[in-house]
Amino acid sequence: MSPTVHPIEHVLLPHLKRMGADATLTVESNGFSPDVVGKAIIEVKALKQPLAPFELTERGGELLHIDVYVATTQGKATIEFQEKFKPLLLDYLKDYKVIFHEDEPSKLPEKSRSEVIALSAVLRYPKDTMLHSSILVEGSN
Repeated sequence: MSPTVHPIEHVLLPHLKRMGADATLTVESNGFSPDVVGKAIIEVKALKQPLAPFELTERGGELLHIDVYVATTQGKATIEFQEKFKPLLLDYLKDYKVIFHEDEPSKLPEKSRSEVIALSAVLRYPKDTMLHSSILVEGSN
């Protein structure tokens, strides 16, 4: 299975913009390769000057919140996430503000037996500092 587009959208592009790039991302459809092929378009305008470097030498302050981006396949994976995994995650992170962003579950082809839960977490700090981590849970019936 392939990773979701969330890390590109919420970590890479903001950092590229911070460096002076003019880039946009359009997600036409979500998917999980090879069963459901998604489509994302990244447009980058020609640079007028080299990208400006930046240093991340400080943490950036106290953690504001954690954005959790969720992509699942329809069926068992969505139910497992909602009923089991999400409550466990909220309990584990109870000392932090957690905001869930859940994509519409992807419909799998009739013969597919894959079940997928993909999470990307972005830790948001006040000084444009972001940390990212992903988890992919995949199974077959």
